[in-house]
Amino acid sequence: MMMSSYFSSAMHQRLASRAENWVDFLRREVDLSSPPADLFSIARLRRIGFLGLRLMVPRGMLLPVAGGYEVYIRSSASRDIDISCNEKEGELTPRQRFTLAHEIAHTLYFHSSNTVPVPDPSISNELLLEDICNRTAGQILIPTHLLKREISGHSSIDPTLVLSIARACFINRFGLTIDTYL
Repeated sequence: MMMSSYFSSAMHQRLASRAENWVDFLRREVDLSSPPADLFSIARLRRIGFLGLRLMVPRGMLLPVAGGYEVYIRSSASRDIDISCNEKEGELTPRQRFTLAHEIAHTLYFHSSNTVPVPDPSISNELLLEDICNRTAGQILIPTHLLKREISGHSSIDPTLVLSIARACFINRFGLTIDTYL
């Protein structure tokens, strides 16, 4: 639908379609009727059983383990976060929320089984995969239906409106770009 129009190659189309179909599925499985999205419940849906904040160079890391995944996110202070409950406001920074949504998106490109999930061997373009996961993260954080609802009734999209939507979704204004919805 919207994301797939951006991509031209068959690989782009296939990866974008997988993400797009999953976001549609997600709307039926998790309450996305109002922002912000509860990333912990979405993580549990994708079999992420552990979330750790760590002092590390990359912004995030998805680690396949027996029965699912662990996610590690960059932080100046190390701590483990209980994701068995709903996400509490302010538990993660907007940047960390985007990173978690990005890592959740990566799980779509693994073959899951009762053992350790393995990456889909048909995906050979890492840059393409990162782009798709960024776009999917944006869709998780503010699904298109919510964005349309938030901007309806406004004659123009100005910085004040963008900041208002970003605050409601607990994302930063850079996470709310039109590229996510193309």
